[in-house]
Amino acid sequence: MKRLFFSFVTFSLWLIACATQSANATDICLQGAANAEKNYRIPAYVLSALSLTESGKRVSYSKGKSAFRPWPWTINVEGKGYFFDTKAEAVAAVEQHLASGKRSIDVGCMQINLRYHPKAFRSLQEAFDPIANTRYAGKFLSGLKRETGSWPRAVERYHSATPKFFTVYRKKVAQNWEVARKIGGGGMNLASFTLPAQGAAAPITPLPAPEPVVYNPNSSRPPKDFELYKQQRIEKIARIRALVRNNYETGR
Repeated sequence: MKRLFFSFVTFSLWLIACATQSANATDICLQGAANAEKNYRIPAYVLSALSLTESGKRVSYSKGKSAFRPWPWTINVEGKGYFFDTKAEAVAAVEQHLASGKRSIDVGCMQINLRYHPKAFRSLQEAFDPIANTRYAGKFLSGLKRETGSWPRAVERYHSATPKFFTVYRKKVAQNWEVARKIGGGGMNLASFTLPAQGAAAPITPLPAPEPVVYNPNSSRPPKDFELYKQQRIEKIARIRALVRNNYETGR
């Protein structure tokens, strides 16, 4: 009977430890997002909403309770998502996929793609660090805001520049913004924010070695950034043509 009692106590402590670990893991995702929002002057809960959209899952807490929270040990390999219990398991899984030749892999709270953001992190350990992951996402999103001129457009571009993809994504982010606002206990007027100039970021080295960006027209989901890259190239060519035409017409 005494042995049974101690077994029950041990099992109960294990359950509490697991629940605490889950809470800590999700809390650090949201804390990292909140810090990045402040550092990059991003409207409140926007980055948190993105993290819920990118890596959100039902997380169990004590007494059978659960909540929808971002999960840092999340990966997406060429369109297929995986959730892991620990950081070590997530890192090992990515190493395995990289060894098999796969490169389009989204990682962490904000699902940063290792192929299209090869210089984002120094190592896989850093890529799965919730603070580093959310910090890079904040930097990337603020850059998109400068390019597009608005936060809603920046949120769309975070996912894709193609309307049929970003329209659905934008709706999901809007729904999750309400979730993030309730978690955080407040909210701010998104229209009241402007982005000041940002300081230079610390230099970082690539992981893994970058490969040429190749667009697969048969893909059901274009890779992040490719549509943005293509649009930027089109706009750049148009500006060059306009400059040449203007120089020709003015006789320069």
